[in-house]
Amino acid sequence: MCGGPGNAFLYTRPELRKQLKPTFTGWVSHRNPFAFDTNPVEDRDVRADAMGMMNGTPSIPAYYAALAGLDIVHEVGVQRIRAKSVELTGRLLALADQHGFRSAASRDPERLAGTVAINVPDALQVARTLKAREFLVDYRPPVGVRLSPHFYNTTDEVDRVMAEMASIVEKKDYVGETAKSLVT
Repeated sequence: MCGGPGNAFLYTRPELRKQLKPTFTGWVSHRNPFAFDTNPVEDRDVRADAMGMMNGTPSIPAYYAALAGLDIVHEVGVQRIRAKSVELTGRLLALADQHGFRSAASRDPERLAGTVAINVPDALQVARTLKAREFLVDYRPPVGVRLSPHFYNTTDEVDRVMAEMASIVEKKDYVGETAKSLVT
């Protein structure tokens, strides 16, 4: 949603929401949130709307950051974003297969989200090297280098990152240990 860290969205079908009883909620989920009720969840007066699913104090700066992302999503359209995602993730997987890299990601576009993890030899070092070369990826053990193309990415960018990944793997051309990040 292009909203940055500290932000999450949960959609629950309205007819299903009426049947759900959250087992873990925060103070903002209560009908009277400023009472700061500490009773067990089953004894609380939880809101009947979507706010009843809330947990903890909302990250207000992240919400404001997400507004611009939501505007962009609305302008571009969810269907167009999904079509672009299917195209780019399909391209990533085809190139992974072409290079002989493994991926646990489904090849069925209906079951594939917008993120693909490609498990290459020395995946942690490959992810660090890609990041040092200004490719936005991360590493997730045990599935490998994670890539998440979005609607603003191009096929050329997907081709470029995969060519770079293949070159790094082939040459074992890793950056030094000083290029660590919090994620990789």
